[in-house]
Amino acid sequence: MSVLFRYVRSRRRTAANLVAGMGVLPLWLWLLATLGAGRQGLDAFMAVAVPAVWGVEILLGLAVVWLLTHPDRFEMTVTPERFAVHHPLFSEWTFSIDPAQIVRIEHRLDLNQFTRIRIHTRDGRTLSLCKNYPYSRQRLYDALRSANPRITFPSRIGHFSRT
Repeated sequence: MSVLFRYVRSRRRTAANLVAGMGVLPLWLWLLATLGAGRQGLDAFMAVAVPAVWGVEILLGLAVVWLLTHPDRFEMTVTPERFAVHHPLFSEWTFSIDPAQIVRIEHRLDLNQFTRIRIHTRDGRTLSLCKNYPYSRQRLYDALRSANPRITFPSRIGHFSRT
């Protein structure tokens, strides 16, 4: 079974990104304080910003602990026989389907300005594709096109039509 596309993002990787953010946030605050030294209103701003940054740091730290103590991963794989997605939190973004069953993929912008990717199948089902991970949609669609050339794709990958 040849793999046409594969994307995996572990919670450990997400935790590492949060730790990096935790390091950058105080650095930005220090830089702001240093460059803004002596400017009017800086003391009042810092009186609010420092506790806010500490609060965010604590929340990010708790998120890191949770991510590391609850290991899982987002995984997306396309083979000629299977298009499978596993989302660690949301079952509506978890599915496994034969690419031959896919009729079309559409991008929609709903009334609340939420962008959605819908996969329509031959049997009338509609599946939702998660956009919350930085996988290459171009590479994913190329792999699906290779597995099933009859799929109708959006004319532009970054364009979402109004519902």
